[in-house]
This record gives sequence, structure tokens and C-alpha cells, in this order.
Amino acid sequence: MQINYCSAPCGAGKTHSLRKKARELLNEGCNIIFVQPTIQLIEQTYADFASETPHVHVEVFHEDRCKEAGNRKQSVQGAIHAYLRDPYPEPHVLIITWASFERLAYFHRPQDWHVLIDEAPQAHDHKLIPAPLSHSTITGSIETTTRGATYSQIILQDRNALRKVAENIGYDAAIQPFSELARKLISGKWKAYVHEARYRRLLTGRDRNLSVFLVLSPKIFKGFKSVTIAGARFEETLLYQLWSSDGVEFQRDQELEENLRYQEHAGGERLQIHFGYEGDWTKSFLNRANRKALVALINAAKELFGSEDFLWMGNNDVSSKLIGAREESHRLSGAPFGLNGLQSHRNVLVLSALNPRGEHYRFLEWKGIDAATVKTATYRHSVYQAAMRCSIRDPNCDQPVCFVVPDKTTAEWLSAIFQGSTVQSLGLDEVCDPKGQPGRPRKHGSDAERKRAHREETRQRLLQELSHLNPVGASSSQNEFGPHEESDENSLSKIGLDFVSRFHGSLWDRTYSTECFHTIHSLSQSEFINLLKKAHKRAYLPKSANRLLSPSYFQTVEGVDTHRGIENVLFARGIWLDFEGGNLTHGDFADLFPRLRIVAFNTSSSTAEDPRWRAYIPTSVVMTADVYQHITGQILKHVIESGWRLPKRDLSKPSLLAHGIDLSKLKASDLFFLPCQARDKKASFFGDYKGGLREPLIVEDWINHSILSEHLPNSIELGADVELELELTEEQQALLTRYLCHWRTVGALPGKGDQELWKLAIGLFQMGITGEHLAKILIHEAEKAASPNDRIKQVKRIIKAFFNYKKFEF
Repeated sequence: MQINYCSAPCGAGKTHSLRKKARELLNEGCNIIFVQPTIQLIEQTYADFASETPHVHVEVFHEDRCKEAGNRKQSVQGAIHAYLRDPYPEPHVLIITWASFERLAYFHRPQDWHVLIDEAPQAHDHKLIPAPLSHSTITGSIETTTRGATYSQIILQDRNALRKVAENIGYDAAIQPFSELARKLISGKWKAYVHEARYRRLLTGRDRNLSVFLVLSPKIFKGFKSVTIAGARFEETLLYQLWSSDGVEFQRDQELEENLRYQEHAGGERLQIHFGYEGDWTKSFLNRANRKALVALINAAKELFGSEDFLWMGNNDVSSKLIGAREESHRLSGAPFGLNGLQSHRNVLVLSALNPRGEHYRFLEWKGIDAATVKTATYRHSVYQAAMRCSIRDPNCDQPVCFVVPDKTTAEWLSAIFQGSTVQSLGLDEVCDPKGQPGRPRKHGSDAERKRAHREETRQRLLQELSHLNPVGASSSQNEFGPHEESDENSLSKIGLDFVSRFHGSLWDRTYSTECFHTIHSLSQSEFINLLKKAHKRAYLPKSANRLLSPSYFQTVEGVDTHRGIENVLFARGIWLDFEGGNLTHGDFADLFPRLRIVAFNTSSSTAEDPRWRAYIPTSVVMTADVYQHITGQILKHVIESGWRLPKRDLSKPSLLAHGIDLSKLKASDLFFLPCQARDKKASFFGDYKGGLREPLIVEDWINHSILSEHLPNSIELGADVELELELTEEQQALLTRYLCHWRTVGALPGKGDQELWKLAIGLFQMGITGEHLAKILIHEAEKAASPNDRIKQVKRIIKAFFNYKKFEF
């Protein structure tokens, strides 16, 4: 699908350009549907059409006009449907709100209409409904299908039942909270998703909230003659970000952009932007500060503005009494589009904290959009719209203008838009307890396009690797359990597809063995799990007496000294994880992945007081080493985001849960001791979570719907000054990428920074990065750690230990 767009600065005249485009299309004999966000803007556009082209027929439908017409029984959508069945016979313009357009059950003869949309529509939604008992109003009519590690897509099972909920003809108060969600589900215009583990907890009575994430589908424009969207800074909107990944081809409308009054804002030199706080402005921050931060920001702004009136915007829970009666009439809504009559004001105060919930951030990250892009598209765009209601909107005005915004990052973002403006702090951070401050502010701007391209490149590469290992038509006939095939040229063609399709692991005598003594390549999935269960019945075996299993088949590689390193992995099957020193039980772990078959059993050293256990997750096919690590990375991320944040229990942080996953054993080349009874018999167990929805991990599905925003990149971003100075060979760049990937995955976790930063430093030093270059990289990476101040101090110790630099400046 192709959609034309115009990305315009706010106030540049995009609505005027759209009206001009509409007149040109009318002259060609075409019908126009003009879609705008607010009734006020629609009435202004209607008046402009009447003034500029009084001969053009214009129809307008919105709630106020339908009430004036006296037809209270017919909805706006009903009136539009009735009109479209018998429209005005000549080329004309129909103006409606986006809310009405989105709610239309169908559009009669869309091929007769060009769609012009003023401002980018909201392309996402999150419904969170407290429904511990009544959730069956929705859940009884839907099912889910997995889309990777964390999320599942909703599939409708009983459309008629959902339609009754959406219509709620009897105005049942119990049904009302579900009506809007049901309407969107049956409309076909929204794709709906749930957090699978949380959804299953709701169904079993262990959660109280129905949480559904919705993404607008491009299908909403299917069949129209053409679609054009004009929006302020359109490429930064979530609609552009989401639909670019959904196959939509966005085409710039050069003619529309040429008709704008300007392409960049002028007058930045007369703008002063003041900010209150260094950290992010969120509701959680306000709650921690007990609203003192809000009051302090208001008082500082009022002192700055003096006796002059000002425009202000705040959340619904911010009372006008906090501002003062004098400014009551100058409050802006959260979506202040098209308010052009306030340009006499030159002062603007923004108090709104317009950020999605944390779980919504994580969902959008899964859809390929990082948190900085989400914050810009939601919160900062609203700040920008509010700011553009004042005299800065007029390029011919020469009066000074003052914005007051809550946080530094937003102030810098605005300053980048208004070239020549100045940014100043109001110095309010001392108002709040420093311990309550959020973390370092994110840098403004986004490389979303690069990340999206890299994500797709990674997906295609991993899928190609998977396809090479698992060609269509692989044999599944029975083979015998046999010895390891010794060959210097172990290839898929020599091993055979039958061997690969029934491979489950290689067996080793010792951790330092260079040759495995058996491969398991003749069993079905169930038979292999029964083999594990049989092994578990053995009495306690010390590690020296037990055998080890690797999920991988290894090959010798020319020029590689190792026999069982990651470079030697030809393929692997099944995911293996070790758990030790955490709060996460095998039951908790199984609950986090309600659609996976999971086998869990004790380790030999497990005790009742300190359980240690291992998990085996069958996979649908064999994997490369990269795919294996991609899967284990997703498992770890999902576990951490579900609340088990620490790698090990920390007595100094009793409120934080630890997952206990051994972070050093997430690779396909790792070895795991075979099951046996624990020395402490009370700690022995073998659990097979199977049946129902549970099935082997579908590897292709997890690649297609990865929750990792980036994985195994070809290059890692460093500070600009380091990148300019470093000249690395291709081999050095690959090593650097590998070291930094490991650090940012493992070293940035709480409790891992000290040890992993030393490893990173040693690795960089051994590959030839020394002196100031090494110090700059370590400082840059230390800032990404869980305790950045501690890691930066550690860098000083590392540098002194390596080079004894006494005069090095940090």
C-alpha cells in the first residue's frame, strides 16, 4: 500500500495546502473526504472552503451538527453511512473527524474517494480493564496465538457475541467497560495483542486486569483512490514508525510541501526555553516527589512570567486552582490542534506527563520502536503542539517568547527545532530527594530507521540460517543411537537430514574433553524427554562421575584451535538453562511461558534451603549458534521484565527478586550435567510442563516476533570522538562488536558490572585498543551500567592498573 505524506513544521500551513490539493482534485472530477482531529478545526476548514471556493459543495458531519439537526436517535456514523448511500451527485468535499472515520463499520464505494488527513492519527492504544471476574465478557469470545517469547495475537472465536458487547443495546453497566474494546476487535481495523503469561494468569484467577495492546492496521485505507496524510513532524509519529514496518510505502508529496509557508521555524533567536528538572518527567516521578516538584515548577514559571498571561497545559488531575483564576481561560487541551487564535500570548507552561505505561513501552519496543521514539511521538509532540499556539507561530512577530517545560531533554529537543533558541535551567532538582530522581535523561533524537533496518536484516539473516539447517522435506525415519561420527569435514550433506531432524545433543565425559563419546540422534522428542526422566532416577552422582550433555553438534573448523567452542557449533537443538541463587522457581518460570513445553529438574547439588535446578525447552527445529543465543537472550529479557531483575539474590536489596539464571551459560556450546537425584533427597524433583497449549518452542516464530530490539549488530555505536579516532580492521571490528554485545547484555545487569567491566577492558586491551582510546570506550560503556558512578570510578582503577596513568583526566 502506498500513502502520500507531507511532514510539515507546525503552523506552516499544511491545512491550507490540503485545501488547495482538494480543489485541484475537485477540478479533476474527484470526490474528497477531508479528515481532521477536532470539531473546532472542521468548522474552521468549512468556513475557509466557503470563503475561498463558494461554488464547491461541502458536507460536514460531526456530533454537534447531528444534535443541531434534531436527530438524536441516529449516531454520527449512522448519518455518514446514510449519506454515502446517496451522496451529492457532483464532485464535492465531505469533512468528518478522525474518530468518525475510524468508527465507520464500512465505507460505501471507497474507490470513488480521495482521502486527505490533517494530522497523523493515533495508531496505537492500550486497554487496561480491571476485570478479575467479568473478563469472560471478552475472553470467552477470543483465543490467542503465540507471536514469540512474550506476546500473543488475539484471534476472534465468537464475533456475534463480541458485536453484542460492542453495541450494548441495553446499556448494561457491567458490559460498558468492554464495549470500546469489543468494537475495535470486530472492526478488522486493529490488530490486538496480549502479554501471554499475564493473560493466562487472568484466565486462572491470578491476575485482575485484562490488558490488551492495539495497533491500527493500514487496512483501514484499503480500497480508497488515494490517501494523503499531512502532519507535524510526521516521520516522528508512531503511525509512520509502525506502518513502515508493516509494508506501507510512504511517499513524500512534494507539491504539498512546496505550498507550505516555511520548511523550518524562524525566530528561534527570540525564544528562551526553561526547564525544571534534569531527569525524565513522569507520573511516577511526580508521585515520588509528593507533587512538590509540580508546585515548584508552577511557582518558578509564574515568577518568570511576571504579570503577563500565559498558556498552560497539564494532565486532568492538575487543578486550575494550582495555576490561579487569572489563567483559567488559557488552559490548553492535551491535543491543542488548530487553535490559532491565541497568538497574542508569548509565554507557555507545560506540566503534562503524557507517557504510556511501562508495559506499553515494552510492547512498542517489541514492535521495533525504542522508548526515546515513543516519548518523542507522544509526550514531546504534545509539548510542541502546545508551544506552537503562542506568538512563536507567527514568523513575522519579533517579540521575545518564553517556554517552560518540565525536563531538560524536552527543552533540548525543542531547541533543536527552533534554531538559535537558548536553554536554561530553573534549578529545581534540589526540591526533590536526589534518591527519588529517575535515571539519566535519554538523549533526544532517534535512529529508529537504522534500528528498524538492522532488526529486519537480523531477522532475515537468522531465518536464512534456519532455512539452511532445516530444508523442506527433511527425512524423519528412525535411526539407531550411535557413536559420534569423526570427520574433518562434518557437513549437513555428510551427516544427513535424517540425523539432523532427530538430533538432541552430544554427550561428553568431562568439561575439558575434546571429543564427545555419543550423539543422541535417533529419538523422538518425547523419547528424549523420557531418556532424561530415566537418567534422573539414578542415585546422586558427584560431578566427577556424571556425564555432560551439549545441545550442539560440533565440527572441526580450519584455523580454529578449539574443538567445542562457539565457532565449532554446526547446529543445536533444544534450549538449556541453569538456575542457581535466585527466587525464581520452576513453577514461576513455567508460568512465564504458558505455551512452551518445559522440563525442569534438580541439579545434584540442590538443597531444600537453596534449590538449584535446570530447564530444558524443546525446540521445533535445530538452530545455529547465533539463533540459539538470540532465543536465550529473549528468554532472559522476558524473565527480567516480568520482575526477576537481579541475576542472584542480594541480601542488601531484599525487595528485589532474582532470576538465578546462569548468565555464563546462554550459548549453544555450553555443557550441562545429565539429570540425577540430588544429594539432599528432599530437593529432588522432575517436572514436565506439557499438555494443553504447551508445545515445543517454534523457533521461526520467535525470530519473526523477537522482543530483542537489536541483536548481534555488525557494528556497535561508540562516542563520536572515539569513532573518529579508531581505525579498526574488519577482524578487530568483529571482536569489538562481540565484546560490547556481551557487556551490554550481561555487564549492564545489576551485580555484574564490576567483573564484566574488567573482562571488557582485558578483551579490548588484548585486541590492541590501548591508552586514551581504551579509557574513552570504558567511560562510554560505564555510563550504561546499573551503577554508572561506581563503574566510572572503576575505569580509573583499571587504567591505573594497566598503564599507571597518574595524570589522565576523566
